[in-house]
Amino acid sequence: MLGLTNYLIERVKALGLRLQTPEEPQNRSGIVNFKIDKPKEIVERLRKNGIVVSARANRIRVSPHFYNIKAEIDTFIDEIRKQSVLCVLCNLKHSKPFSIR
Repeated sequence: MLGLTNYLIERVKALGLRLQTPEEPQNRSGIVNFKIDKPKEIVERLRKNGIVVSARANRIRVSPHFYNIKAEIDTFIDEIRKQSVLCVLCNLKHSKPFSIR
């Protein structure tokens, strides 16, 4: 299980997201937390795609277990990437126009 946690941590770091989980192996558990904008919206979109994680304040919490495999972590990371882009695009669509003077 910690092998999956380590793999997930490396993939999250590769996305440039800020971990809230200790990086030292001796201080870790099977839970991974990381900061992300609009976690509730992202978690809801992930759930619609069959990925169950939870939102905590401005974070997403992932709890891989013995029945998960690396391919599922890869799918999760791909979905996080897609959902993060969708949130950015949605923010741009609903933001007020601005001008530079």
